[in-house]
Amino acid sequence: MGRFYLSQPYEASPGGKAVPLCGQGQRPVNPGPRPAGRSFDGKIERMPDGFKDHGGVYRVRAFQALNWLDHGFGTRNSPAFDALPATQAKQVHSDRVLTVREASTCAGVGDALVTDRPGLRLAVRTADCIPVLLVDREKRVVAAVHAGWRGTLAGIAQRTVETMTQKFGCAPEDLEAALGPGIGACCFEVGPEVAKLFDPQQETKTRLDLHGLNRRQLISAGLRPAKIHLVGLCTRCAESDFYSFRRDGARAGRMVSSIALLETRTSLQQPRPCEQKN
Repeated sequence: MGRFYLSQPYEASPGGKAVPLCGQGQRPVNPGPRPAGRSFDGKIERMPDGFKDHGGVYRVRAFQALNWLDHGFGTRNSPAFDALPATQAKQVHSDRVLTVREASTCAGVGDALVTDRPGLRLAVRTADCIPVLLVDREKRVVAAVHAGWRGTLAGIAQRTVETMTQKFGCAPEDLEAALGPGIGACCFEVGPEVAKLFDPQQETKTRLDLHGLNRRQLISAGLRPAKIHLVGLCTRCAESDFYSFRRDGARAGRMVSSIALLETRTSLQQPRPCEQKN
């Protein structure tokens, strides 16, 4: 597995002085131009690779162009999308990847699901962790991944690519990935005990860039950088759109992200979602 990287806790202003990122919802002093896709003070910026539809669901343009695919990253304002029947897993922040051959109440214990069966919707639930959706246009294989910091450390995204390659004959260079909303480096400060798990040389607290870590992991697994699409919104910053465990604690809800191969828009099988503790 490729080396993990920590986020830099500061970025340079136009004058060269390091200033904090938005952190606790506060705007940096003299921050300079904002990177596309980052949200400050709960205000959602224009995304580089996605858009929000009328149902409150974030979509990726590259995936939306495929008429045999349905996908989306739900929000706290997307009840119709969240209610779509989907096969899920009991998420445990692991590197376990489940192969799904038929609709089921719960596919098992794990944090990623893969299928090549039309009519099956795969879903993960998040509230700061990064949802990752993958598709192979050639083989027509899809995956849904739940990547928190523990799953990222365990290599869940790379394990999913390996499963798609070994069990479904996918070529990594043919895969496309979409990274959905999750806690940004601006808000995800961790102590040295967690930072050292990613980098043994790290002696102080720092900020983890889960989007960046998973993107690098996918590139290490063989995906082309141009085929990794970023919605890139921070769930802690954008309270009006997203639940956040870091912000709201145990009372936080969960967003649903899902992907499905379709024969027709009405062909989806009808499983019940499994119970979630995370």
